[in-house]
Amino acid sequence: MFIKNNGNSISVSSDGVPANSKVLSGYTVNGQSFDTLDAAVKYVNEELIGNGQLTCADPVITIDASKAVYLDTSYQTADPIDVNDPAQPLKVQFQAKKNYTENGQPAAFPENFTFRLTAVGDNAKRLLGADSIEQKVTEGATGTGTATWNALTVSNDEFNRADKDDTGTATYMFKVSEVEGSDPDITYDTTEHTVTLKVTEEYQPDQTGVTNGLTGKVYIDGATEPAKTFTSKDVADGPIPIIDITTFVNSKKSLQPVGVSLQATKHFQDEKGDETTIPADKTFTFDLTPNTDDTNAKLLAPNGVTAEVGADGKALWALPQITSDIYDKATKTNGVASFNFTASERNGGDSNITYDMTTVPVRLEVSKVEADAAAGTPAGLKVEVFVDGQPKGSVTSGKDPATLSVTNSGISFTNTKKPEDVKTSVKVTKVWTDSDSTDHSKDSVKVTLEQSTDGQTWTAVTRAEKDNPVTLNAGNQWTHTWGNLPESVNGTKVQYRVRETKVNVSGGTKYEASYSPAGGVGSDVTITNAPPTPDTYGFSFTKIDAESKAGLQGAVFELTGNGVAAQQSTSDDKGVVSFSGLPAGTYTVTETKAPTGYDLPDPAPSFTVTLAKDQNNPVFSTDDKAGLVGCRTWASGEDATKAGTCTDGLKVSNTKPKVSVSASKTWVDDGLHPSSLEVTLQRRLQGAGDDAWTDVRSETLSDANKWKTVWTGLDKYDASGKAYEYRVIEAATPGYTQAVTSSRTGDAWSFAFKNTKPTTPPPT
Repeated sequence: MFIKNNGNSISVSSDGVPANSKVLSGYTVNGQSFDTLDAAVKYVNEELIGNGQLTCADPVITIDASKAVYLDTSYQTADPIDVNDPAQPLKVQFQAKKNYTENGQPAAFPENFTFRLTAVGDNAKRLLGADSIEQKVTEGATGTGTATWNALTVSNDEFNRADKDDTGTATYMFKVSEVEGSDPDITYDTTEHTVTLKVTEEYQPDQTGVTNGLTGKVYIDGATEPAKTFTSKDVADGPIPIIDITTFVNSKKSLQPVGVSLQATKHFQDEKGDETTIPADKTFTFDLTPNTDDTNAKLLAPNGVTAEVGADGKALWALPQITSDIYDKATKTNGVASFNFTASERNGGDSNITYDMTTVPVRLEVSKVEADAAAGTPAGLKVEVFVDGQPKGSVTSGKDPATLSVTNSGISFTNTKKPEDVKTSVKVTKVWTDSDSTDHSKDSVKVTLEQSTDGQTWTAVTRAEKDNPVTLNAGNQWTHTWGNLPESVNGTKVQYRVRETKVNVSGGTKYEASYSPAGGVGSDVTITNAPPTPDTYGFSFTKIDAESKAGLQGAVFELTGNGVAAQQSTSDDKGVVSFSGLPAGTYTVTETKAPTGYDLPDPAPSFTVTLAKDQNNPVFSTDDKAGLVGCRTWASGEDATKAGTCTDGLKVSNTKPKVSVSASKTWVDDGLHPSSLEVTLQRRLQGAGDDAWTDVRSETLSDANKWKTVWTGLDKYDASGKAYEYRVIEAATPGYTQAVTSSRTGDAWSFAFKNTKPTTPPPT
């Protein structure tokens, strides 16, 4: 039996045993033997209880009363006996730890992390008092923290109530996990761990029935060996055990990487420059090389990227992934990291192929795209690709890595098969164009053969034959041929030209050289040396209106004299008349056609002009100085009213022709006619209809002006040079018949009006 009497004296009886029965065998108290129950009870009351060795907090005392006993009422007390299990409660605390890193290094928590302890089964739910309990992590040192749940207590009652297995073990199972937060930039630890508390009651091994209390064992994640073993006595004598279940590790997500590839194209041409298939037995390699001064490109691809051309003529550069680490280390401007490369073709060393030495700039621009918590999208890397400054595509990583494949990069390299080693030759011939009597037998010229592959840069051809430059003379009949010249160099056609570099002529005459074909470029070149062309001169003057002084366009002048064929020149929109290319000498200039709207004077204006050798100013001379208006400089001492010479600023004037119209009135009557009459001058363009007549002005005829009037200074032509015609009309006079006679003499018009009053016979 188990007894607990709160420190009071006890009495023990055994039902069914007659009073004062003798013991048949001894009793034991905590293993100590006694002959009688009296003695055992006395021992308990006097030695244990009386001496203070037994309290309510002590382990139970086991009395073996399995033998026949008797009741001794003298030891019975009035206090009831409490036969509940006196085992001490078993307590335990669970805790989990948190580590947080950014870029692999401990970092301050960006938010409050929370763990959840979830009960599995009825035993655990009853012990926890809930299905689950969440516990926030308390941050400690940078990047670390701990969450500790309140202690769980397995009391004697709880243990007795708990479901147990065949061994008497009560099992309490829990799951521990992290409550996932909402930050898209954090990778939360989604692992789930189990912690199992197994509780048993342990007895002393001597089978005396004395208990050692409750024993707990904690198992983590199904381990076969306990992580912790403790007893109720441990709890009573010391601190509550804390069980470290696990450490959850969260980290800031690295920006997902971006992979970039670029495709380039290979073209191959035959000797004629026509597109053809790429030789299957040839290997062509393209390089994508970091720019010399670009540390970012060298960080991403220190040795560059190489790609071989496939049978389809395509080559693909696959750059290393652009990671957050690369981006963080790269030099940035306003958050943008630029990676600059140069695309080129590698010279394969085949002497029969001209490799494309073009280089193409390639730039990658990388920036960070911030997370969008509302949309649940994490931060990422945005990569844009530019080829030769033109955008070719972009991509942004997010929850997953991203790949940008630029197949339309526009990068291409063209190789050309070199032509066969074909030879050519260049012939040069010297020709003199002066008179046949000129002796060039002792003369010579030196000519040089030059070559160029671009038509811009020319260099002298180096000849093993030592015939460049070469001297042409009468001895070699003024000709030479350079042979065994390559038609092309490294697949590029070679141009040849011949230049005359020195002329040795008796008498020192300076000859002018001309080349055929032009520039001396070709395979058969003729150099013609001609005597120097004599100096030529020119002059100009201005045709103006005599009144307005404005320049007149369209006047035609003819130049004759000095053995030169007659030349004509027409004044321009400013009235300027020019002659050029004339040898020194004296010439006559005559106006042959007046400008539109003007009449050519009779005689036509004429003057002479003298062009002196090595003189800048022509000298104009005339017998009618009035026609040379506006001359700025007359020869010194000459009378400006007479014939003379003009040395500067000659102007030749034309006067716009005018006409006059007169009108007269005659009366045939008895003298009783009106005292005045109005006549009107009208005009129209010659050949226009009757409705084209327009009034010019009107005049009144009377005795005061002898019934006559004259209009003068009337335009003969309109602005376009069309002739006007004029007429005069008068108002009708009642009772008179009107007759008009018109005539024209040169540019003078005359209209004579005669009004006659009919004669009335006298009455009879």
